[in-house]
Amino acid sequence: MKIQCDCGAKYAFEISPEMVRQPVKFVCAGCGLDSSERVNALIRQQYSESVGPEFSPAQVGAIPPAPRPPSAPEPSVPRVRLSQGGPAASAAEPPDVKDTRFCSRHPQRRTTCNCRVCEKPMCPKCMELFGYVCSPLCQQQAELQGIEIPVYAGRKSVVERKQWSQIGLVVKILALLVVALAGVWIWFAWYASEPHTVLAVRFENEPAMSGATALSGLGQLIFLHGDRLARYDLKSKTPVWSRQIVDKNKIADQAVRELKAMQATAERSDTVFKLPSVEELIKDLTRSAERGLDLYVRGQNIWVAAAGQLTRYDWDSGVSQQEVVLVGDSSPGRAHGDEIEWRTDDREGRMTITSFNLTSGQARTNILGEARNPTVAGLAASDAKAVKGKTNLVLATKSSAARKIPTDATRKLDPQKLAAQLAEAPYAAKVAAPATIATALNQERTMVELRSQDEAPASRPPVAVGPDYGEHFTVIPTQDGFLQLAHRLVEEKFISHSAMKAPPKKSALEGNLSVTATSEVANELLNEQQRNAGGDLVVEDVSRYAVTVRIGHGKSEPDWKGEVVGPPKLYPLVSANALVAGKTLVVLDKSNRQKWQSTLNYPVLREGDDVFAADEETAEARSLGPVVEHGDTLYVFDQGVLSAFEIATGQARWRLPSVGISGIFFDAAGMLYVNTTTASPEHIKYSKQIDVSDRIDAVVLKLDPKTGKEIWKQNLSGSLSYLSGPYLYSVAFTGPRDDDDEINPDQAVLGMETKPYLRIQRINPKNGRVLWEHIQPRGPLDVKIDRNTIQLVFKREVQVLKYLSF
Repeated sequence: MKIQCDCGAKYAFEISPEMVRQPVKFVCAGCGLDSSERVNALIRQQYSESVGPEFSPAQVGAIPPAPRPPSAPEPSVPRVRLSQGGPAASAAEPPDVKDTRFCSRHPQRRTTCNCRVCEKPMCPKCMELFGYVCSPLCQQQAELQGIEIPVYAGRKSVVERKQWSQIGLVVKILALLVVALAGVWIWFAWYASEPHTVLAVRFENEPAMSGATALSGLGQLIFLHGDRLARYDLKSKTPVWSRQIVDKNKIADQAVRELKAMQATAERSDTVFKLPSVEELIKDLTRSAERGLDLYVRGQNIWVAAAGQLTRYDWDSGVSQQEVVLVGDSSPGRAHGDEIEWRTDDREGRMTITSFNLTSGQARTNILGEARNPTVAGLAASDAKAVKGKTNLVLATKSSAARKIPTDATRKLDPQKLAAQLAEAPYAAKVAAPATIATALNQERTMVELRSQDEAPASRPPVAVGPDYGEHFTVIPTQDGFLQLAHRLVEEKFISHSAMKAPPKKSALEGNLSVTATSEVANELLNEQQRNAGGDLVVEDVSRYAVTVRIGHGKSEPDWKGEVVGPPKLYPLVSANALVAGKTLVVLDKSNRQKWQSTLNYPVLREGDDVFAADEETAEARSLGPVVEHGDTLYVFDQGVLSAFEIATGQARWRLPSVGISGIFFDAAGMLYVNTTTASPEHIKYSKQIDVSDRIDAVVLKLDPKTGKEIWKQNLSGSLSYLSGPYLYSVAFTGPRDDDDEINPDQAVLGMETKPYLRIQRINPKNGRVLWEHIQPRGPLDVKIDRNTIQLVFKREVQVLKYLSF
């Protein structure tokens, strides 16, 4: 029988029936492979075919051996005669038996291909080791003979190499992703998330002291810089057109006329005074004309209001297309959507509201209220329609304010402003402050005495007249009509009390002075000046007023009448109306019936306080107060407490003590933000007391509107100025000073001047932290914020800043 080993060695040996009973051991002499099982299987197969089908290999093994004589020797172990690589076997040798259906190494697996060198059948399991060769020997022979062996995809080494290649690719991709994410984060954190300039237009030779900007949804910026109106494309950063809209020739003629009038007055007067030059007058008139320009942009409609006239400029060329003359009031109007609204109250129970549509170019005039004087009622104009070309738009007459001319009175020292300047002054100025303040106060006393001696009796302040018991009217427009508030003095009563602490028994000037006593000396000097000027007293109006609230515009509701203590003020709300007088809060429903009344801790309004109406177009971007309705809650803040009332019943839900609240905001989720200060209730009691070491900072609070619970508190450089969605900003700045402007005397006393600056901070609404801070060492003329876009107008530049936000 002949067999071939996996390594290619060929063997021939003789078999006998004893090999069926006693299996042989066969080990290849070439490669050392033990093929005993394979040889014995072939032997059993050989004998099963030779003895016939009626005998199985087991039966063949069971045939008893032939009897042997007693003297015969013991049979030996079967021996195999081997021949390796010799000549072909003789014809007498039995034929070689090969089973090509199953693998010789893995009998349970079928063969699928043959070795490319020795043609030995192989199964997929064998191919996992060497591929298309059966052994390393065949692989070596293929390399020596130059036989090209294809790569078997299922070979273990190939599979592992592919797996490691895939693992390496994944690792490289992950590394690239990490590097890319780190780069994106660095780019976002250090550049994209902070404002960067997307447009900057310089005006080196055209400094201005006024300006305005407006963004169009088409990626266009329209701006006013002084007297220059321009349109720029933000994408290409190039001007579409630019033109000057103030006639310099008319201003020059006006300057010549005014100078001649001044000269004529000077010739008739006995007083000698210095006349300005023509150039100074031209500059002054130009600045006034520039400050009187107001820019309105809606879509592709560009309008500029100036000197009682509205002018439309062409979107493509900037050429003047339409003019509408405003007769009378030329003050800036209120923007409501596509309309600009001018309101004029005649104080006689009537208000004239003129609305001009910026898209259609048409106007309408409404008269609200009932005039007490029939003659005035007959002069009212009904609807006025604008036409193409030049149109007269008649408004109620209102005298324009003359230009302010600085006098000695306007240059008086203000102790409180001086204290505020000193608190921010450098250390050297604080040390020198007592001496400089004392010198300035002595100079002021001397000047006051000199002025009192030379002052004519006619120029002195007139003697105060008696109380005014006449009836006064205020008309307040609302979304569904208007409200009319009439109040009349019933009993006049004023209470005055000192809002300063008593002077110290021992002066800080006594004894040895040191650097550490600088603040005490400055406080004593400033407080003394405050008392001498009568600034230590606070006068509170607790007079009784008869009040009438009327719902107009076709409403037949009865009037509400009552008496209140303190000057009354009416606030129209969504579902009710609020009347505030002193510490009294009265809420009326839409039928003009009283719902409830409450007493506050402090008066709501003080002289000089700013109030922002809730129905303004910029209500989301500006603070609201002091009376605001939001949901089913009425929020009211006075001098020291923020209160939340259930608007239906008047029940107080919560109160938050806080001094110096200037406004509140609501975000899209209804959360409440409060602009307030670090001042204490003592600052209300001693509001006129000066302490240069006591610094009051701006604070922003975020509250839960349901409970008044504080969510976060943040001290900022300025108050919260803009809120829209996730965009929360604090803006603080000092505007630029014209080269010809006089320095504030309070600043001159300290030998310092407040430097112009701009600081914008973006606040994280979740925790109140400052996300970024943008600072510029120059003061802006105009600041506008629209989500993630900031528009700035400076003296010599117009900027647009933008940042990336999610």
